[in-house]
Amino acid sequence: MNKKKIIIIVAAVVIVAAAAVVLILGFTKGWFSKAQAKDDYSVSYVYAEDGETVQQEEYYDKDGSLKYKVQKSYSDTEGKVLFEERYLDADDAVQKVITYDAEGNKNGEDEYSGSQVAVHYNYTDGEADGTYSKFTYTDDGKPLTAIDYDAEDNVVRKVERTYNDDGNITLYLETDAEGKTLSKTVYNYNKDGQEEKTVFYNSEGITGYVVYTYDEDGNRVRMDQYEDEKITKYILFNYDKDGNITQEEHFPDQEKEADKKD
Repeated sequence: MNKKKIIIIVAAVVIVAAAAVVLILGFTKGWFSKAQAKDDYSVSYVYAEDGETVQQEEYYDKDGSLKYKVQKSYSDTEGKVLFEERYLDADDAVQKVITYDAEGNKNGEDEYSGSQVAVHYNYTDGEADGTYSKFTYTDDGKPLTAIDYDAEDNVVRKVERTYNDDGNITLYLETDAEGKTLSKTVYNYNKDGQEEKTVFYNSEGITGYVVYTYDEDGNRVRMDQYEDEKITKYILFNYDKDGNITQEEHFPDQEKEADKKD
């Protein structure tokens, strides 16, 4: 074998070895794939609903699976005055809602948990001002707590609600940052689960209460409103044969003054 053939053989071996190294590294490092995947993409279309214009944007991953949607609602038919952006997941569950004022500035943002608002963010002059509120609910969706926070995450106000076994509210309590009562409402029910007496409080104590009266069929027939243990207003409820209700409002003090003039 002459010298020229030996050189050619050695060069070929080197080339093959180098190609093998490149192939090995390419597949182990992820340099190669069977097919080039496309990027994430979106689809947008516009439709009219109840005199409003709605633009829906649908966002898909590179495999073609729907990730989420954005519904932009405009208060005009030309689609120029945006008043709401609604973000939904692939199953149409609401994730976030942003609202806008007439000038197109953001004026609120809600984050959802299930079908309920979990966090509300406040905006001033179109910018988030750092203040927000958090909400919790009972298992059947009734409001349970609402807590307002300042921009430093300090509690500034809290609202709590309590319910009985029948699902009727029994207590509404509003407190300040120090836990002091701002307002309170206590609800009482009769044996049939009907609201019988409701007592109102402020930071200093009772401000008044309301008493309800029912007939033997369970229809509410009267409501008496008290302040300082004195009736300030009462309402009489009447029912026709079809069960339609009418009511008459009476103000004792005014009626007494009218009687004196007569």
